[in-house]
Amino acid sequence: MTCTGGSVTTALISNGSNNAQFRFRDQVGEALTLNGDDNAGLLASGTKAFTVSASRLLVTGASPITLMGCTLYTITSKDESGNATNVLAIPLVNLSGAGSGAFYATADANVLVVR
Repeated sequence: MTCTGGSVTTALISNGSNNAQFRFRDQVGEALTLNGDDNAGLLASGTKAFTVSASRLLVTGASPITLMGCTLYTITSKDESGNATNVLAIPLVNLSGAGSGAFYATADANVLVVR
């Protein structure tokens, strides 16, 4: 689904209906609560708590590399639009595909877990 057109601040439930739909997009990884408040004050408010988080990982670094060279690579968490997005929990990233090579921690890291 895409979010096109202008942004809105209201949704109208038509007479004789029981719902209104809207789309939501957030470009920041965060925990939040959406609220629905009746403008006339006749109905109790409704809320929905959820988190916006990264949906994919991207590995970047040099290619090709030299034999016996030690090359730095970066894993970045991204959202559906490809924007760098903070994770909301600490993910354990499994590294694989090293062939006969090996993964090593960077000098400023205490530990690198490889599974």
